[in-house]
Amino acid sequence: MQEFKINEYITLKLEDGKTNIYITNELFRQCKFLLLTIPIKKLEDFDGISSIDEAEEQLDGSMEVNKTELKILAQTEFWAHCSNMQVWYENNYNTRLLHSNLSFPLLKKLTEVGDPLAKRVYKDEIGMRFASGFVPVIRFLFKGGYVEELSKEGFRVLLDELDYNTFDLDGLLQDVYDLQETEYGYLFLFFYFFL
Repeated sequence: MQEFKINEYITLKLEDGKTNIYITNELFRQCKFLLLTIPIKKLEDFDGISSIDEAEEQLDGSMEVNKTELKILAQTEFWAHCSNMQVWYENNYNTRLLHSNLSFPLLKKLTEVGDPLAKRVYKDEIGMRFASGFVPVIRFLFKGGYVEELSKEGFRVLLDELDYNTFDLDGLLQDVYDLQETEYGYLFLFFYFFL
């Protein structure tokens, strides 16, 4: 078994050929990953991408690579995960550096176990990613209940400062109607339609 300690809260372990994340010695979840090959001639297509989520959205299936086709060794994959997690930590848990379906649950768990850095940045990351206007992440934040981590006052301030012209709301409005019979969903709709 190989082990890599990111900080006193996060440890990655290579166990039975799989990379596992541990938060304060408790198994968190199996790493999820998206392997990509980006041809040099397509690099300019990624100008303006500000997060892993946006890169994933822009990709078509032809850029995804089957892990078995690449024959990546478990140890190589482990060190790639360690590197990604180390960079995430060194950049103050910047949720743009990992996919949102991993970064936000990890950040929430780190907050719950008392990581002071996570506590300091958690709500700011929610607000920043919501304010980005990127609909798949906004949808994720609503569905996962992350927007409810913000105070009602903080959420109202965020909504008041948003540039609603940057939002591509196709599909999101239906999600908000279906999902949110909560005050946060209604607040979002109210600000979007009436202010």
